[in-house]
Amino acid sequence: VDALATSLASFGEFLWSINDTEHARPAFVEALSLREKLNRDPEHIARLAVLLAECIEPTLRNPTRAVGIAEPATKLHPNHPDLWHALGVSLTAASNFDEAIKAFSKAQQLRANENCADGFRLAICHSRMGNPQQARSEFERATVAMDLERPGDIGLLALRDRVVAVLESQSGT
Repeated sequence: VDALATSLASFGEFLWSINDTEHARPAFVEALSLREKLNRDPEHIARLAVLLAECIEPTLRNPTRAVGIAEPATKLHPNHPDLWHALGVSLTAASNFDEAIKAFSKAQQLRANENCADGFRLAICHSRMGNPQQARSEFERATVAMDLERPGDIGLLALRDRVVAVLESQSGT
């Protein structure tokens, strides 16, 4: 069921990218429905929170609900880095950048290796909070980690591009 939910969300993103929003929405609705049924495992809870926080379909995006799902899960599973990452994503979507930084930092502390997704998202938060030097530092560290560990990862490349756009918009270039 998890793989089906992931596939439906990816299919929805593809349909959205080719401007077929009419068919994208049902794919996202079904992905959310399946994710909500998989709410016992920490990794599944994390995926549900991220989908709610960042769903491309704006009528399905619900950062407040995402925080409400991820935050209690971090209390139940305080040593699960994916839940802290999901909380950070949810808090970022809710524009609570200070708390998002704490969540991403906690996720990084719990991981054995550098996680470039955490680093890219930290860069966004620091940029939004008006800390361009810290944002640039997080971005550079995450880029190095990505280039070493996951150089062809399409999702990370897209996230990196989002960070570049945020950094450029914040710097006025």
